[in-house]
Amino acid sequence: MSEEKKQYLTIDGKDIDVDSLTDEQKYFCRQIEDLKLQKNQINFKLQQLEVALGGFESALIGSFKKDEEPVIKS
Repeated sequence: MSEEKKQYLTIDGKDIDVDSLTDEQKYFCRQIEDLKLQKNQINFKLQQLEVALGGFESALIGSFKKDEEPVIKS
C-alpha cells in the first residue's frame, strides 16, 4: 500500500497538519486558494490587455504617419 503524504500549512512559522483543521478552517483555506488562482488569472488577462492596448495605440499612431507622407505631383 502507498502511504499518503501529509499536507501542512505554515502559519506564523508553525507547520500545521491540514487534517487537523476544523471544517471552517478548511473552508477558509479553499477560499484563499481560489482567490489566489483568480488573482493569477486576472494578472494574466491584464498582461494580455496591456499588450493588446499597446498594439492598438501603435497602430493608431502609425495611421497618422501614413497621412503625413508627402504627395508627389508630376
